[in-house]
Amino acid sequence: MSATQPAEKRTIDRAELAKMVTALFAHWQLSTEDQLALLGLATSNRAALTRYRKGVPLAQSRDLLDRVGILPGIHKSRGQ
Repeated sequence: MSATQPAEKRTIDRAELAKMVTALFAHWQLSTEDQLALLGLATSNRAALTRYRKGVPLAQSRDLLDRVGILPGIHKSRGQ
């Protein structure tokens, strides 16, 4: 994402990423604990997954966005 993009556009992009990653987790049939681990979130942070499933934008965390960015490549390498 470009730093010159309007903040509104970046928020929409993070919302789309949230929907994409939760759909991917559902496709992989991962447990909630595994989903949280892949996102680098505490197991006590189940509320974050619920928000992301509803399309709330991902937190603007470099670590979280890096982790989410890797997941499509994993999916592709699995041949799914």
